[in-house]
Amino acid sequence: SVSSKVLVCHQVTAHEVVRCAVELDATQIIQDTNPYFPSELSSALEMMDHPDSFLNMPFSTILTPDNISASQEKSLTLCEIAFSKTGDKDRTLAAVEGAVTALAWPQSLMYDLRLVADELFMNAMYNAPMTGQSPKIDRTVKVQLPPGKAGRLALAKDEGRLVLVCEDAFGSLDVSVFLSRLFKCYEDGARNAMNWGTGGAGIGCYMIFESCMSIFLGVKHGEKTVVACVFALGTSMRARHEMSKSIHYTKKTS
Repeated sequence: SVSSKVLVCHQVTAHEVVRCAVELDATQIIQDTNPYFPSELSSALEMMDHPDSFLNMPFSTILTPDNISASQEKSLTLCEIAFSKTGDKDRTLAAVEGAVTALAWPQSLMYDLRLVADELFMNAMYNAPMTGQSPKIDRTVKVQLPPGKAGRLALAKDEGRLVLVCEDAFGSLDVSVFLSRLFKCYEDGARNAMNWGTGGAGIGCYMIFESCMSIFLGVKHGEKTVVACVFALGTSMRARHEMSKSIHYTKKTS
């Protein structure tokens, strides 16, 4: 089946990449025009064969798939910030920005990074703990995560890529729902697909995917969700947003 194989595309739009994920149920969709195609192919195969590698060591799975280890993970990490309450948001986003400011990257990249980090933080605080409850979520309410359930934002890079990872300790992300919402944004237009109620912004997944080159999703049901967004370095905002996009995901039930 397609879901057990890597699907390689050639110069297809972001819309069509998401269509493949939704309609063909493909879990690893890569474009051969991606400047890091060989590395992403290796990462895709690793995620299929050893999903725990991504769940536990996402940076080395993405950036150095031929060298995945705890020590390599540590050496790649620029910063990591734990958070457990909504009041941690400003501190967390400031730490992410501070880690890259010294590297003198373009302001447009900083904008994209903060946008995605903000959305991932909010998802981890408001959506992740809501398993089995109403999808109506008021993001103005203050939230404190239970003991032992802190989230984590972390950054890593190589010579041409920046990776932002967000982890939560709930494992509640429904990848099929995430992809369906993303697909609806492309089908209907982002503005029309937006959720204007208290259930959170339906546009969030679209903003994340549009801002990055590749997205990696890993879920261990009831235990952990890992979302990794890969940004291309050394390019303009327009070039980043037009770059060939890829989707990778893995789901474990136990």
